[in-house]
Amino acid sequence: MTFQRGATTIAAKELRHLLHDPYTLVLTMGLPIFTLLLFGYALDTRVRDVPTAIEDLDKGRYSQALIDDFSHSPVFHLLDAGGAPVHEKLRSGVAKVAVQIPAGYSTAMFYGHRCGFGWMDRMPCSPGKRRRPRKPSAKSMRCRWRSQEAP
Repeated sequence: MTFQRGATTIAAKELRHLLHDPYTLVLTMGLPIFTLLLFGYALDTRVRDVPTAIEDLDKGRYSQALIDDFSHSPVFHLLDAGGAPVHEKLRSGVAKVAVQIPAGYSTAMFYGHRCGFGWMDRMPCSPGKRRRPRKPSAKSMRCRWRSQEAP
């Protein structure tokens, strides 16, 4: 007996059992269709309106264009520039993400040099450890620099 013939025999036997038990047939056919519909339509994983604080140390044309790009994105919701510094907005929980555009960003972009801008986000506790979230501190904020090519 070959593998294919044995698999076909077992599949035919299981199908015969399913046809004799309507409850199991509904569970095996209906439950996956229900979960597919639930995960397909009811759950939405798109990120929108993340409170974002921007600190512009350059105040040039290219930095303003970058801020405009952030403001026209549906992902970010820019907070007002006045008030507390961006790291304070992160610590207090007002902002979830902070972007810092360094001085000289517009000049570097104008001349076609590689330049970067920094962004920080809150990370209440270190990954992999199961413990109660604590108040964010300077150690628990991750900082990254993103390098950007000139257009």
